[in-house]
Amino acid sequence: MAIIITEECINCDACITQCPNNAIYEPDTQWTYSEGSSLKGSITSRN
Repeated sequence: MAIIITEECINCDACITQCPNNAIYEPDTQWTYSEGSSLKGSITSRN
């Protein structure tokens, strides 16, 4: 399993079941930051 998802990712979703933290989701899944979390930088959609 890759430590970092790179530009070479082909969106095969094989990593979803391998992620030990369940941090990789299907594209439809809604998510939010936990209370007390913050973000530095920006979020860019690949769509």
